[in-house]
Amino acid sequence: MWQDFVFLGGSVIIMLSLVPTLRDENASVPLRTSLPSVVVLFAQTIAFATIGLTASALGTGMGVVLWSLIAKWKSPNHERIFDRSFGRYVSTIIPR
Repeated sequence: MWQDFVFLGGSVIIMLSLVPTLRDENASVPLRTSLPSVVVLFAQTIAFATIGLTASALGTGMGVVLWSLIAKWKSPNHERIFDRSFGRYVSTIIPR
C-alpha cells in the first residue's frame, strides 16, 4: 500500500527536524509541548500497527522515541520531574 510509505516519509522528515533539538546543548522544550506529542504519536503508532500500516507505525514509533528523549533531556526542569513518583509527576505537569 503506497499510502503507508507516504506516511513513513512524512514521519522521517519531521523526525529528522527534531535531531538538532536533541543535539543543541541550550535547547529547552517545555513538557507541555513534548509530552502531548509522545502521547499522540504513541496512539498513532498503535493505530497504524493495528490496521497493518507497518512502515507508518515504525515512523511514528521513531517519533515516540525522539519526543521522549526531548522530554527527558530538554525539559527545563527534567531532573526534578523524572526522579519522582507518577503522582508527583502529574501534579508537576498540571499545576493545581
